[in-house]
Amino acid sequence: MEYEIDFDSEAEIAIVRTSGVASLEGFSAYLRSLISDPRWRRGMDVLSDHTALEAGNLTAGDIEALVAVHYPFAHAIGPGLCAIVCGSSLKFGLARMFDAHASLQLPFMSRIFTNVDEALVWLREGNRVGDAESLEAR
Repeated sequence: MEYEIDFDSEAEIAIVRTSGVASLEGFSAYLRSLISDPRWRRGMDVLSDHTALEAGNLTAGDIEALVAVHYPFAHAIGPGLCAIVCGSSLKFGLARMFDAHASLQLPFMSRIFTNVDEALVWLREGNRVGDAESLEAR
């Protein structure tokens, strides 16, 4: 699994693009790279673009394990927003499973999208009042 991390300093959003065959090790590596980047700030919003990721090998058990992969990084990630872009119905379903588990165990709020443009609108202008209230309740 490969990944690329960029930062939109104007919008204060971290952008992660993944490709290749999905793996728990790959997700762990990108999380480690993300939070150790000097441009990262705890609670920063993230656009996770998985449209080029091959996820057909992932099982329901892998999705639960993927939530656990986030545990060591949870404090450093903090209570930001995470827009997950899928691009296919299979990845959309897997992302919904991730979101169902993550929403109960991780400090950030995620929402799933089928395209980058919708995800960016949510991150830049989205339901900030409702989202902020939800995050404070965690």
